[in-house]
Amino acid sequence: MPRVFISYSHDSKDHAVKVRKLADRLRRDGIDCMIDQYEPDPSEGWPHWVDRQLDKADFVLIVCTAGYFLKAKEPGKSGVRFEMTLLVQELSDGGMNNGRILPVVLEDLDLGLMSRPLRPYTVYRLYLDDGYDTLYRRLTNQPAVVPPDLGSIRALPPQVVPERGGSARSLLSRQALLIAAGVASFALFPVLWLCGQKSLQARESLLGIEAQTYSTQHVLITGVDAAWSSFWRGLLTIFSQHSLLRGSALVCLGTIFCLTVSRHFGRLRRPAVLAVLAAGAMAFSLGGGFYVIALRATNLNAGDSGRGLYCGGQPGRNLADLVAFETCSWMTNDSPTNEEHRQSLSGLLGWLVATCSWAAWSGVRLGPLPSLASRLRWFLVAVHILLAVFLLRFLPLAYAYSTWGLRYPPVKLKAGCGEALAAAIGNGSCCAFDISEGAAQNLLLLRGKGCPEGPGVVTFSNSQCFVRQGGPQIIFLGCG
Repeated sequence: MPRVFISYSHDSKDHAVKVRKLADRLRRDGIDCMIDQYEPDPSEGWPHWVDRQLDKADFVLIVCTAGYFLKAKEPGKSGVRFEMTLLVQELSDGGMNNGRILPVVLEDLDLGLMSRPLRPYTVYRLYLDDGYDTLYRRLTNQPAVVPPDLGSIRALPPQVVPERGGSARSLLSRQALLIAAGVASFALFPVLWLCGQKSLQARESLLGIEAQTYSTQHVLITGVDAAWSSFWRGLLTIFSQHSLLRGSALVCLGTIFCLTVSRHFGRLRRPAVLAVLAAGAMAFSLGGGFYVIALRATNLNAGDSGRGLYCGGQPGRNLADLVAFETCSWMTNDSPTNEEHRQSLSGLLGWLVATCSWAAWSGVRLGPLPSLASRLRWFLVAVHILLAVFLLRFLPLAYAYSTWGLRYPPVKLKAGCGEALAAAIGNGSCCAFDISEGAAQNLLLLRGKGCPEGPGVVTFSNSQCFVRQGGPQIIFLGCG
C-alpha cells in the first residue's frame, strides 16, 4: 500500500476543503494518504511532524497554486517554505532525478505560477476528466499503456538508388502527391459541377423561366467562377460604400483576427476563444438569417403583367421586409452604386462562411478542457459548422444575384425572323432581351404590352436572327 503526503498552502477554506476531498478519495481507493488536517495538533511540533511525514511517504503531492508559489518564495517561518526547502534539497541531492515528488493542480494554472524546481516534471491536472485516474495509475504503478513483447529483427533488402531522378523515396513522394492531386481533382469535379448547376438554376429562378439545358463545360466554368468570385467579392466588401455590408465584413475579419491571435493570451486563451465562439454563434446565427432574407428572389410574374419587375410595392415596417425591399431595389434599379452593393452582398457570404469555418477549426484546436467547458466547446463548434454548411447552400443564389441579377443585353430581330415581333421591337412597344447565357436553346425574354404573343420567353433555333443592342442593362420597368 503506497503512502502519500500532500503539501499545500492554506489559500482559502474552499481550497482546504478541495484538498481534504482529494485525500479522502485517495484513502477510500486504498492509498494511505496524510494531510495536516488529519493531525491538527502534533505533539512533536509541526516542523518535526512534516519532516517525519516526508521521510515516511512513498510519494509527495504538491498542490500547486498561486498562493503556494508566493509562500514558497517569501522569507519567514512559512510552513510551505519549510516543506519546499526540504523537497528542493532532496531533488538537489538526487541530481534532480525525481521518482516521488508529483506536482498536481486542482484548477487550470499557468506554468509561470509553479515553483521553478517543479516545472520539469509531469503535472497531474486533476480538473480534467481523466486527471484523477492518471494520478492514481502513477501512485499504484498501473500504467495505461504497456509496451508489447519485444519481437525479432526483420531482414530488409538493401536500398536501390536510381541513377536518375533522385532517390526512391523522393520518387514515391512525387507519385503519392500526384495520386493525391488526382483524387482531390476527381472529388472536386462533382462539387464544382453541382455549384455551377445550382447557380444556373438560381439565375432561372430570378427570371421566372423554366429549367434549361447547359453543356457540362459551361456548368463547370460557372461553378469555378462562383467559387472564385466569393473570394474577390469578399475583398471588395471590405471597401463597400454600404456601411452595413462593410461593417459586417469587418466584424468577420475581426473575429478571425481575435481567434488567430488568441494563442498568445497565455492562461486566458481558452476562455477568450470560448467567449468569441459564443458571441459568434449568436451574432452569425442572427446575421445569417438576415442574409437569407436579403437574398429573397424577385418574381417577374408578380405585379402588373407585362410591366416589368415588382419588389412588393411599399416596404413593410418590420426589419426583415425593409432588408428584402432594399436588396430587391439594388437588382431592379440600374446604377453603379446598386451594382457595387450587389457585388458586396455576394462577397459578404464568403466572409460569413470563412469566419464560421475558422471559428469551428479554432474550437477543435483548443486543447483539453474541464468537462463542462469541453461540452460547451463542442456545442459551439457544431453550431459554427452547421452555420457554415447552411450559408454555403446560398452561394449559387448569391452568385446569380450579383453576376446576372436582372441585367441582360437588349436585342433586335433581323428581317425574315418574325416580322410582327420585329416590328413591335422596332417601334418600342415590345422589348426583347437575350437570356440564353450558355443554354442549349437561344432564349429571348419579351416584355411589354405590344408583343404579338404577349410577354414571356420565346425560343429561336438560329442565334443569327437577333442582334444585341449594347451591353447588359436592367430589364425595363415599362415597355410600350
